[in-house]
Amino acid sequence: MSLARGTRMQRQPLLRWVLRHGQDALTCQVSATSPHAYQVSVVPHWNQDSAVSQQFESANDAVRRHAEIVGILRERGWRGTEYAR
Repeated sequence: MSLARGTRMQRQPLLRWVLRHGQDALTCQVSATSPHAYQVSVVPHWNQDSAVSQQFESANDAVRRHAEIVGILRERGWRGTEYAR
């Protein structure tokens, strides 16, 4: 697993949450980047250049990481406002 900042790749979104905390919003999503590669990304809407992403070889691992991140954000007061699958 690697961590990359500000990467832009061709992606097929599989799962996406938009979360809000006060006036701030961010997107946390899982995307397929190839048949055997998946990316979890967190993109703050106020500064898309500060987006972070992690690469996974398994869709299950990527979805688990997505759930972990969303859970942490919810514990810190973020609320889901949009969901897409």
